[in-house]
Amino acid sequence: MAEKASTTTRHFVTEEAARRRLSEAVAMNLGLEGMDLRVFLYMSARLNFEKPVHVPQMEIAALLGKQRTHISRALRRLVEANILLPGPGGTRTSEWMLNPDYGT
Repeated sequence: MAEKASTTTRHFVTEEAARRRLSEAVAMNLGLEGMDLRVFLYMSARLNFEKPVHVPQMEIAALLGKQRTHISRALRRLVEANILLPGPGGTRTSEWMLNPDYGT
């Protein structure tokens, strides 16, 4: 049982370190603006590095009190900056994941 706990702790530390690296990359990216950062904060709380998660743009827009076009633009910039990756169906499926390059 103790072995399983240490494995879980190791994975948590790895995930925490990856999220820290990703947050630092976002903070230092001068091409990202205020709305991009707000969308990243919301998305990073919902997403993981392993598999795409369905997060509709309308959901993000409603929660952040913005128009869908603002959210779409922010997501495009986050994808262009290699922070977020669209799922296998592309951006139209509203599936996203954090770039796993930060998780390795």
